Amino acid sequence: MELILARHGNTFNSGDKIVWVGRTEDFPLTQTGEEQAKKVAQFLQTKTITKIYCAPLKRTKRFAEIIANTLNLSAPILDERLLEVDYGAWAGKSDDEIIALGLKAELEAWKNNAIWPKSWGTTKEEISKAINSFYQDVVSTNSDDVILAISSNGCLRFFLQSLDEIPEEIKKTNGKVKTGGVCSFEISAGRCFLNYWNKAL
Repeated sequence: MELILARHGNTFNSGDKIVWVGRTEDFPLTQTGEEQAKKVAQFLQTKTITKIYCAPLKRTKRFAEIIANTLNLSAPILDERLLEVDYGAWAGKSDDEIIALGLKAELEAWKNNAIWPKSWGTTKEEISKAINSFYQDVVSTNSDDVILAISSNGCLRFFLQSLDEIPEEIKKTNGKVKTGGVCSFEISAGRCFLNYWNKAL
């Protein structure tokens, strides 16, 4: 089976204040974000997608709906296990505002060394457990399925835990997936193989 992952499109327009957007910030897609969804649909038009799953947020739902409508697929299935991280004290704030809260050390530790901040509202273990649960449910389905899951950057990197070994070039970026980026796993005989990660369209 193939498991395809995509990060939702842009939620900020050029010139907008950039803040940390998690599960408590339900921002819609911008026009650019909707265009990114159409590009993903075009990229996937040769695939026979069985099901589309997405997190129940405006940005992920709309992204998934555009793909489903473009490819004449069934409506996306909402799954809370794909919800973005709750950024807690960082939520809705810019880097400068986070620093002003006295959290500069946390911010730098996350950006430089991927150390999970204590002031976030969800733990690393909680996100890992949710993504693993979703993954196990998906791989238990028919082996010929092609599944598409739409989520956010904070969650998508946890799908890498299904690999025997994460490639070094992906480790260096902490598994970041850019908006509108696509990833793909091939799952066979109980093992998970990476086709590509963070493919820009």
